[in-house]
Amino acid sequence: MSDDEEEYEYEYDDDASDMDADENDDEDEDDEEESFDYTDEEEEPDDVDVALENAYYNAKQCRDSGEMEEAIDGFEEVVRMETEALSGDNDEDGSEDEEMEEDGGGKKKTYGPWSYKAIKQLVKLHLKNGDGIKMMEQYERMLGVVGFVSPNAVEKGVNGMLERVSSLYQVNGGGGG
Repeated sequence: MSDDEEEYEYEYDDDASDMDADENDDEDEDDEEESFDYTDEEEEPDDVDVALENAYYNAKQCRDSGEMEEAIDGFEEVVRMETEALSGDNDEDGSEDEEMEEDGGGKKKTYGPWSYKAIKQLVKLHLKNGDGIKMMEQYERMLGVVGFVSPNAVEKGVNGMLERVSSLYQVNGGGGG
């Protein structure tokens, strides 16, 4: 050993080795069991979440097959289902994750992520159908429920809508010059 290196001496507690071997083994097993719980079960999705997801994708299927009125009704149903489900739920941890908006009766409406997606689809549908008034109503509605979505998702959604309107405007010869 060189002069620069320090020598370390380790002391071991002899009393610990005097413990009953079986007792020591039992404690080790308990520690292992407590520190690691393996399960191959995934968390069961909520029935409401499954119903909302199914309703959303069924409405998208209607849209893709050209059934625009059924798609509009389907997306409105998603919003209705989610607002009912969330309005009926009491938040267990006391946090407010959903955006609240007053409906016509003065009661607060609660929106969630499926509502945001459905309303965004409604904006696209009305834009595609050429109904600017309904498109703007849905766009304003979409902006009113963005509080639960990440800022990046909101920015992406708003920019996507602006790009759609811009490209539609250019295709229809509204370049104005």
